[in-house]
Amino acid sequence: MSDERKQPKPRFSELQLSQEDQQALRRCEQKGPLGMLVARRIQALRLLDKGWTITQAAEATGTYRREVRRVANRVLEGCVEHALSEDSRQRRSTLLDSAQTAALITMVCNPPPEGRARWTIALVTDKAERRKIVRSVS
Repeated sequence: MSDERKQPKPRFSELQLSQEDQQALRRCEQKGPLGMLVARRIQALRLLDKGWTITQAAEATGTYRREVRRVANRVLEGCVEHALSEDSRQRRSTLLDSAQTAALITMVCNPPPEGRARWTIALVTDKAERRKIVRSVS
């Protein structure tokens, strides 16, 4: 039996930039000076379009495979502009609104309760729930 190893199939071999995508990359480059992040993303997309693997594209652009994979996924999900922009990153929703944040800051900037040397996480969560700053803390 032969002990041949299979070559890993490059992910995103289906990524092929259309003429419209190529034009979008050129327009982006012509807008003016690019940030390093956008320039790396453009270069990675062009390399993937040529059939390079994620690892090869990451090494050539000096970035991580994870970043190249994200950019490629964004192109497949949307368009080139989506892949190059920072808007596509999902941001976590804030857990507290500004009034709750201000109330917590005010509370912990005051001296700790009688018999305590300092505010602890457990003490802050207990007092925040008792003062109804927050409904509950998990």
